[in-house]
Amino acid sequence: MVARSLARRYDAGLILDYRDEWTVGTPVFVKAGRHDRRQERRCLARADAAVFVSESIRQLYVGAFTDLDANRCHVIANGWDPEDLSAAGVAPPDTDLAADPPA
Repeated sequence: MVARSLARRYDAGLILDYRDEWTVGTPVFVKAGRHDRRQERRCLARADAAVFVSESIRQLYVGAFTDLDANRCHVIANGWDPEDLSAAGVAPPDTDLAADPPA
């Protein structure tokens, strides 16, 4: 909200960097209400671009905010998903990162 206000006041560009979901696909331990959704909608409407960590999150947001212009939404992969590694020409690790480490 502060960045949106400053961008408007100084006529500056605004790029939203989504590392985690805000009101779409919110984890159960995060409380997001109608006020949060309204503020996110306002930020997205003002933003010159929005950057997401995966195509699936980008699509989730474009679907959830019908007035969000998909052409302003971009993906910069975070390298977590195995397909991110293959797209970069790197072989994914053969270990499950979510599994407990060996004792």
